[in-house]
Amino acid sequence: MPKISVYRQLSELEQLDDEWGRFLCQVGCDQIQHTLSYICAAVRRGGFQPVVVVARLRGKIIAAAPFYLDDSWHSIRISVLKLGRAKLRLLKLFGDEFLIANAGDVRGGEPDEFLDDDVYNWVFAELATIPEIDLIALEEIAVQGRLGGRLDNISHGTSGWRVLRKADSQLCHCILFPRSFDEYQRSLKSRDRTNLRRRRKRLNERFAGGLSLMEFRSPEQVPHLLAAVNDVYAKT
Repeated sequence: MPKISVYRQLSELEQLDDEWGRFLCQVGCDQIQHTLSYICAAVRRGGFQPVVVVARLRGKIIAAAPFYLDDSWHSIRISVLKLGRAKLRLLKLFGDEFLIANAGDVRGGEPDEFLDDDVYNWVFAELATIPEIDLIALEEIAVQGRLGGRLDNISHGTSGWRVLRKADSQLCHCILFPRSFDEYQRSLKSRDRTNLRRRRKRLNERFAGGLSLMEFRSPEQVPHLLAAVNDVYAKT
């Protein structure tokens, strides 16, 4: 079993410079996002916190997963309606894959086809122990890549993580309205009620004989309402 270390301070990460460089040469990595100078510069520039998971065997790095923690505000929307904002601590990956040494090099020449699976399990198990993480956002990875192809196994395992893909999301409409239009009007300021009456009068004058009002009273009608709202919003 390798020794797993998590580097969460920039000063600690910078001390890995030489060791990290030798490891990149070993894995044959040519992505600039995985160089330590790029990672440290991006963390410093964005004000992020590094979360770099490193696995060592016999004192040598055999795998690394360079993440950073993005603590930012995100909008909560239903269709075109913005309900508010929530602060989420998103863990994001530098690049599109973990860095893993050749299995033969790690095992002294003995092939080990399970090394990749072991590394992913080690990393996600370690990340599950960090309470500051709300979500892991893996937006840039290839679905059929090494990491993307193992996410279902991670989700169904004992790592504590559940994978949610955008394609898995379900559309669920839920909007809370006042009990009646009169109640809605009473909730408005006097100026807003006056403006509402003026606009209604103008619409009646502009579309004389062709204006109709529709009431939405049941949950089954909400999708039709939102489709109409989206259409108006797109033309506004």
